[in-house]
Amino acid sequence: MSQFQIQEVKSSMDADH
Repeated sequence: MSQFQIQEVKSSMDADH
């Protein structure tokens, strides 16, 4: 997984919170 994808996943998790 690229860093950009990881960042997007982190953002999604943050938005879910």
